[in-house]
Amino acid sequence: MELELKRAVARNADADPNDILNLKRVLNRLGHYLPDDLIGMTRFAETRLFEAIEAFQRLTGLTPTGQVKPDDETVQTLQEYLARTSGNDRYIWRTVRDDRVRPSHAAREGKLFRWKAWPEPGEEEHCRCWAELVDAVTSRDGVAAVGAVGKTAKDGEPHCFQEPWLDEAVEMLVRHEKTTSFPYGDSLGFITVGVGANVNQWDRFKSLPWRMDTEDGRFATLTEVTDGYEKLRKFIDDAWAEAEKNGKDKINYLAQKYSKITKLGLSSADYKKMFKDSVQ
Repeated sequence: MELELKRAVARNADADPNDILNLKRVLNRLGHYLPDDLIGMTRFAETRLFEAIEAFQRLTGLTPTGQVKPDDETVQTLQEYLARTSGNDRYIWRTVRDDRVRPSHAAREGKLFRWKAWPEPGEEEHCRCWAELVDAVTSRDGVAAVGAVGKTAKDGEPHCFQEPWLDEAVEMLVRHEKTTSFPYGDSLGFITVGVGANVNQWDRFKSLPWRMDTEDGRFATLTEVTDGYEKLRKFIDDAWAEAEKNGKDKINYLAQKYSKITKLGLSSADYKKMFKDSVQ
């Protein structure tokens, strides 16, 4: 694997989509970039990519600009670490373990591989998998290349997901991302809640500590949870049928209908815990 950029990758820059994807693949392999658990590896630059660049730059003693340019010091350092990634180095294949994981990737979950095997976690576009590093990659001066994703940290947790950083990351996402305490139909037709948590499967949905939107905020009964789930599924199915009838794009159409149609909801502590658990 090599990293060759055509243009700079930076905030507000007109970056080449292929450069973005290749940079993500390199950072993923070195343990610094965790693909989004909803859309996986993409060709557009998002905040987590720039944060991964900054993390790598800090770890290797570079100025943390959060950007890279063709053949600059950051690219050269990334290449150095890549060159020291032996094809025999080992990693454990990890998935997000939901029903959207490719069957071939689901079969790899928890198994040990070497980098010379193909495909690698995150190699294919929209793949949401990542590598739990077993053999740390080091530079000439012995600096470890393990970063945000690499699980060589204390208790097997990635560096950025240890306390107190995990709590800070959760709070930051809750502040800046669309966070919804009630369940709704997302743009892909899945039932979602909190910080974009997919709870579309009935077993997952019914296991959550749903509360009723009442004065006392009591816990919902199983009957109320069942009714709420069925209402949501009907709402989503009807909305998609309406979009199809009116010749509308289903994805964008449903995204305009983030409606509260049940009295179910989660406390902020509960949906924050859901998110925290999902990244550990």
